Amino acid sequence: MSIELGKIENGFKGKIHTAKTKKTIGDINSIKQSGKNNSQYGTCWIYDQVTLISKKVKTDEVQYWETQGFVKGRKMVPRPGSAPGYFD
Repeated sequence: MSIELGKIENGFKGKIHTAKTKKTIGDINSIKQSGKNNSQYGTCWIYDQVTLISKKVKTDEVQYWETQGFVKGRKMVPRPGSAPGYFD
């Protein structure tokens, strides 16, 4: 990486990872991102079938949200006026 007149350039630009390097990175990430080390650990998606609102909540909050009309899972509904294939 080089810095030039306030610009930061990526030193990896124009290069590619070998298949062996990709495998090594994947193996390391699969260990580092498992269980409690995963940023999504302890959360789940819920949605309201009437308003079609999806929320990601802590797993221990699901029971409360179910009493508010939400169900476990996630519905991907395009927002009105959004680009085709864009989901909120």
